[in-house]
Amino acid sequence: MKKFKYILMLMVWITANSLSAEELVNTNIQKMHEKKWAYIVEQAKLTPDEASKVKPVFMNYENAVWELHEKNRETLNNFLKENITQPNYELLNDEYVNLQIKQAQLLKNYHLKLKKALSPEKLFHYYQAERTFKRKLLHNMPQGRKMQKNRP
Repeated sequence: MKKFKYILMLMVWITANSLSAEELVNTNIQKMHEKKWAYIVEQAKLTPDEASKVKPVFMNYENAVWELHEKNRETLNNFLKENITQPNYELLNDEYVNLQIKQAQLLKNYHLKLKKALSPEKLFHYYQAERTFKRKLLHNMPQGRKMQKNRP
């Protein structure tokens, strides 16, 4: 009976920790989106009215891109686990191109929505701020993680 209690407690503890880890990851993702948003608002000099119109569009886009990459990572990991000896590179290449197409579709929809909310000049500065944020993020990434990302 004691053994059963210990096993039950261990299972509850593991479940609680895995849920907390997932919540932590989601919290960190949301914090990153908020940091990026604050940077864009400041750098593109969005007015409060512009910011209130654009923020939902921004958050929807960021979350959609994140989900797309998560699904792709999951699919790739599962595929590689199942095909350890001889991966089907043709299928992997097709998946990669499909991901790029889906991401381009998301970007196009994002752009069309932003065009309705911002002037062309303001939108130009908005996109510049997005690119600058990405560059700074990559520049500030610890060297070990950069190397890991560059591996084939």
